[in-house]
Amino acid sequence: MGGKTVKMASLRALYESLGLQDVESYIQSGNVLFNAEEKNVDKLRMRIEGEIQKKFGLTVSVIMRKPEEIRKILDSNPFLKKYPDETKKMYVTLLERKPSEELIVNLAPSKTTEDKFKILNREVYIFCLNGYGRTVLTNDFFEKKLKLKATTRNWRTLNKLYDLSGD
Repeated sequence: MGGKTVKMASLRALYESLGLQDVESYIQSGNVLFNAEEKNVDKLRMRIEGEIQKKFGLTVSVIMRKPEEIRKILDSNPFLKKYPDETKKMYVTLLERKPSEELIVNLAPSKTTEDKFKILNREVYIFCLNGYGRTVLTNDFFEKKLKLKATTRNWRTLNKLYDLSGD
């Protein structure tokens, strides 16, 4: 969360203080699952971001996906058919909203790379031949080029989050 560590217990408590139910976190990276009566995702996102700023002094972007959206993300991976045994090289960057076509067309890595990416809706699917630690296709790269907030998760984490959602 912005380079500053927030204990997951504290983050869960913050979500619960907002009246969210069934709050559960997964690993120390800001993954929080919950149920909410509020149906307006933007309003809920802004409430959560505001409370994180107030309680922890952090300005962060909260990017949310519903369980059915995560299922669709998992089903839509364009690299899964071609590389079914190489899921450890797969990542998904979740964007706050769908990027403009103009920015997508002009998107090109600044360095030559063997890594591949494909943008579908609000997600960037990434296949890193030598691992995410060595790619130029980082979260920061996509945020700057697409002018959007983003967060990246590995393939295993996305699958685990979907499993935990109980959908």
